[in-house]
Amino acid sequence: MTREVVLAMSLALATTHCGKRAVNDGETDRKEGAVPEMKLLQRLSAADVVFVGKPVRLGASPGAWSGRYTSYQEVEYSVTRWLKKHAADAGTERIVVLHVLVQGARTADPEAPRLDASLFATDRSLLVLAKVERGELIALDANDSVAPATDELVAAAERRLAAEPR
Repeated sequence: MTREVVLAMSLALATTHCGKRAVNDGETDRKEGAVPEMKLLQRLSAADVVFVGKPVRLGASPGAWSGRYTSYQEVEYSVTRWLKKHAADAGTERIVVLHVLVQGARTADPEAPRLDASLFATDRSLLVLAKVERGELIALDANDSVAPATDELVAAAERRLAAEPR
């Protein structure tokens, strides 16, 4: 049994009968009750950029949720470890990622159109997945592109990325 399978099984066991995460760090997908780390691992191949970093600065909220137009809030990260780099980011230690604001999303504040300040706190180390669009880094989506960077999750991401065809 691979470590990735063991991680998946242990994450599955950390959920209750209704699919909500038991104790751990309290981060669950608000809409579906799924463990976000598993969905994040499944999305790795879709990302142009994968890194571990700490939020340095949250940009101002645009004041509205995405709807007819997409609303983004930027987060500046201090990159502590690159897992998958885009050529333009070579040697970069600080980067800005645009995160889409979707009401009810795991990354959103439940009360106002802005990112959840507790998830994006400056003392949190996060695993982030982003794509490059029009020269900007944009988080893959509002639910499955950011998770607390535990040692187990980062190791599982590294193994999965190493197994990807080049």
